[in-house]
Amino acid sequence: MELSREEAACLCSEAEPISTERCLLRTSLDDEDDEDDDDDIPAPMDPRSRFKMTMKDGFSYHDKKQLLLYSCVTSRPCLVCLYLILLMTLLCSFISLVVISVLVAAPYTKAAHFLDTKCAYIETVWQSEEEQCSCGKGCASRYPCMRLVVNVTVQQTLVKAPLAEDESNLNQKCTFYPHCHSARRRNEDAILRYELKWGRPGIRFNCLYNPRNPREVIRKRRFHEAHVVNGIVWTTLLFIGSCSALVAIYRWKGFDIG
Repeated sequence: MELSREEAACLCSEAEPISTERCLLRTSLDDEDDEDDDDDIPAPMDPRSRFKMTMKDGFSYHDKKQLLLYSCVTSRPCLVCLYLILLMTLLCSFISLVVISVLVAAPYTKAAHFLDTKCAYIETVWQSEEEQCSCGKGCASRYPCMRLVVNVTVQQTLVKAPLAEDESNLNQKCTFYPHCHSARRRNEDAILRYELKWGRPGIRFNCLYNPRNPREVIRKRRFHEAHVVNGIVWTTLLFIGSCSALVAIYRWKGFDIG
C-alpha cells in the first residue's frame, strides 16, 4: 500500500506521536498558512514608483541625488537625446574628416616637398575669359583672370613659369582668386592691388617651386603640417569616441528605450 507524501511525513516524524488524521489536518492547515503568506508578498513595482518610494525613505541628500541622476539618465527622453547627439557628432566628425582630407591634406601633400627659392616678375597675362564666383545664396559676380609669369631660380638657372598664390591654386588658370563680392568693382580692385604688390617690373620675392617640375611655383604655403595633424587627429578621435559611446550605450540599453 503506497502512502501519500503527507502520510509519510507524519509517520516518519520524530516529534510526539499523533494520529495520522490529526497529522494530515495539521499539514493542510500549514499549507493554507503558506498560501496566505504568498498572498502577502507585494507585486513588483515599476521603476518610477520604486524611485518615489525610495526618495521618501531616510536616504541622505547625496544618495537621493545619485538616484535622481540615475533615473534621469535611464529615462526615455534622455536616452533619445544621447542617441541623437552621438549620431550627429558621428556624422559631423565624418564629414569634417572628409573635408579636411580633400581641402587641407591633399593640397598640403602636393606642396610638402616644395623648396624655397627666388622669383623675379616678368609679365602679366590677362585671360580672355572672366571668372565667375558665388557671393552667397542667389548671388553671383565676375572678375578678370590674371596670371603672373616669373623667372624661378633653380640651381643657378632661370626657369620661366606661371605663379600661383598658394598650393590650393596650383595648376589653375589664374594666379590670384579674390574673395567674391557682389560688386564687380570690388573684385577688380582686389586683383589690381595684388598686381601692384607682386607684379611690378624688377621686383623679386621669395617663392617655392617643385623640384620634380620647376614650372610649378607658388608664392607661399597656405597649409602647414600642424594644420593637417590637428585637423585629422582631432576629428578622428571625435569619430572613434562617438562610435565607442554609441556602441556602449547600445550594449547597455539597446534600442529598447521604453
